[in-house]
Parts: sequence; structure tokens; C-alpha cells
Amino acid sequence: MYKDLFRQINVYWKEYGSWSGFLASPFVHISAVSTALYATGYLNVDWQNLALTALPTLLGFSLAAYTITFTLMGSALHRALSAAIDKKSGISLIRIVNSTFFHVVMVQSVALVFSILNKGTLVPDIIRALPLIDAAKLEAVSFFIFLGNAVGFFLVIYSIFLLASIAIGMFRLGRLTPPAPSPANEVKTPPPENAPNAIENTRRFKTVILIGKLFGLSK
Repeated sequence: MYKDLFRQINVYWKEYGSWSGFLASPFVHISAVSTALYATGYLNVDWQNLALTALPTLLGFSLAAYTITFTLMGSALHRALSAAIDKKSGISLIRIVNSTFFHVVMVQSVALVFSILNKGTLVPDIIRALPLIDAAKLEAVSFFIFLGNAVGFFLVIYSIFLLASIAIGMFRLGRLTPPAPSPANEVKTPPPENAPNAIENTRRFKTVILIGKLFGLSK
């Protein structure tokens, strides 16, 4: 189970672009600048409260968009996404869109779990239990609290900015034109023919028509 889990995560990470694609993302840059402003005191945001109140809703929205997109995708659009190849990565567009949606869900899940764990006191308690002088303990506790707040703020802000990547993915899907079916795969329907009905060939039907002609009821 664990081996398969890590293999799937490794596949997603490669298709997303690995570290080069992650570090080149504008959303990462914006989140990093916002985190620097928060760390220096220019932004006063209760990121833990924001995470616990907003992230569950955002995560539900992302999962719904992920599910609806790939559930309601028609065969024509699926073929178009599979045929379209990204020039930089050489990966089909459907795999890129899939990894983008999965990345959003993963980051939002990690941010939510990190926010919950960060409210605990496990790390400060471990540091206080170490055989260190009180001044060193205070500095270590302050550093880990500062680091935890910075990482948590980055994850939360990055999770919010990633909603724009969902919109971009949907925009790319909307602009994609499904390929026209090849002539070889087209099913040619033969022109309708005025084939005689099987009932018209029966003796009973012919007899009725003959009687109708005799009495002038039919032509």
C-alpha cells in the first residue's frame, strides 16, 4: 500500500513539473512575498483561524470541481485533451490538467492538517524536556514557533491562490476544440430506401386493396 501510494505521488509530482515547475509558479512567488511580509510584521493575519474556517470549504470546492470535470468530460473532449501535447514538458494536456487539480487538493489538504497540528504544543514540550539551558530552550522554542507560523501562513496563502489555477485549467478546457472525426471512422448511413413493407406482401393485404379498388375506395 505504501509503495503504491508513494509511486502515485511520484508520478503526480513529475507530471506537475517537479521542483522546477513548482518554483517557477507565479503563485509560489506571490505566496513567498506575502509570507515575507507576514514574517516581518507588515501583515497581521490570524492564519490558523483562516485555515480552519476557510480551507474545508475550499477543499470541498476543489474536490467537487476535480470530480465534475473528469466525470462529465465527454469522449470528444477526452480525445482532444489526450491529443494535445504541451511543448515544454511533452506531456498530454489531460495529464497536466489532472496533475494540476490533484496538486490543488494535495496542498490544501496539507495546509489544513498542518494548521491543526500547529495548534498543539508537542515540539515546544520536547524542546523544554531537552537538557539545555533555559536561554537556549527559549530561543529554540521561539524559533520553531516562528518557523511554524511562517510555513503555515505560506501553505494557507498558497492554497488560496491555487484556486486561480483551477480557473486557468477550466479556461484551457473551454478554449480547446475537439478534433473532427476522421473520415475512416465516420459511420456512413445509407440513404433511406422505399423498401416495401412486409405486411404489404401478404395475401390478406393484397385482397383488401383489390376490394377497395373494386368499390372505388382506393387508387
